[in-house]
Formats: sequence, C-alpha cells, structure tokens
Amino acid sequence: MNEIREEEGISLLDIFNKVKQHIVFIIISIVMCVGAMGFYSVVIKKPQFVARSSVMMSSNELAGQSGLNYSLSIVETYEEFLQSRVVREEALRLAQLPKNTQYSLSTSNNGTLIVYISVTSYDDVVSMKLANAFIEAGTNIISTSSETSMKALKIASPYLLDEATSTSTSRGLVKNCVIGFALGAIIACAYIFLRMLIDNTYTKPEEIENDLGVSVLAITPYVDFDNLDGRKSIKNLLKKK
Repeated sequence: MNEIREEEGISLLDIFNKVKQHIVFIIISIVMCVGAMGFYSVVIKKPQFVARSSVMMSSNELAGQSGLNYSLSIVETYEEFLQSRVVREEALRLAQLPKNTQYSLSTSNNGTLIVYISVTSYDDVVSMKLANAFIEAGTNIISTSSETSMKALKIASPYLLDEATSTSTSRGLVKNCVIGFALGAIIACAYIFLRMLIDNTYTKPEEIENDLGVSVLAITPYVDFDNLDGRKSIKNLLKKK
C-alpha cells in the first residue's frame, strides 16, 4: 500500500497547501536566519575599509594615435600592469608596509581614459596608503623602464587625478541579510517537503478509494478525549476534526 501511495507523487496543490499551513514556521525560519546573518555582519565580522584613487591617461598624447580603440586598449593594458607582481611589490615598499600585508586590489575605467583604483583591507590607513602608492609605483616603473613593451604606457603618460584621502566601510550587511533570507526560506521549505515525502498518512477519503478500490461508507471524526469538554453537544463533537 505504501508503494501505491508513493507512486502517486505529490501535487503542486498539496505543496501549496502545506506551505500555507506552515507559513508561520517559514516566517520564523527566515527571521532567525536573517537575524543570525545580520548579527554576524555587525558584531562578528571585521569591517573592511575601501580607499579609492584615480589616474588619467594623457589624452593629448593618445589623440595622435589610431583612434579611441587604441586609447582604450592602452587603458586596459595599464590596468593589467597595476595588477602585476612588480607593481605590487613596489607599492608595498613605497607605502612602507610588509610584504605579507593582506589587501585586495581592483581597477575599472568605465570606458574612459580614467582608471579608478580601489584597495580594500581591514585597516583604513593601509587602504589609503596603498591606493596612492599603486599610482606612484606604476608611474615610477613606467618612467624608469627601458623595456620596449613599456613604450605604449610611456606614450599614455598616466598621472594622478584624485588622491585617496578617506575610506568607506563595507561589512556586507545587505548582501548577508539577503543570503539569510534565502537560506531561511530554503531550510523551511526543504523541511516541509521532506515531511511530505515521508508522510504516508491518508488525509482524504478519495485516497483510500483510489488505493483500495472500495467506497468509503463513513468517516470517524478525531476526538481529543484528554481535552474534551463535557458540556459540548454531540453536534459539536461530530464537527470536531
């Protein structure tokens, strides 16, 4: 009989009804997960400080080259150049920081001749120092190098546009709360679905008729005798599920 019940599967209507019945449980699960992720972001997780600086390529020098595409390719080359090991080591030296300093570097240009440099670390001073040191390190290496491969970057003549003077704090609170919301909903729905899969209880007369091939003549109502009030009438008793 259990095999027959399992072959019928679970309909979308059954899932919807179960979710509706356990909506309070789902809400509680979501609230707990969001609260836990929010607590982690605000109290436990160390804040990260982001410092931003920018450098601009010399538009006068690039104007004599073969158009905008060439100029933008130089900008992309400069971004890759800033990520190189030699520039990173020089930036740490100029900022007077140890080689094992933990930080992350990202660059962007938004399709212009301006390159934006962002340095993220757990120390605001480190972030500001490195955001400015990367520009100085790149400029120094380009100007002193005799390599032919540096010729294009020398033509671009990158120079400091905006110096990093402050930092913004990033704890990832919004992102972590969204993750907590999704995690809470998934956990609650998975629990409900699992209970539905392992539940072989008959809940409708039609289910018995389909499985056994006989008609249901009567249904005995469920009565909780432990909490039964003797003053209730037989009519109300029969209505009780």
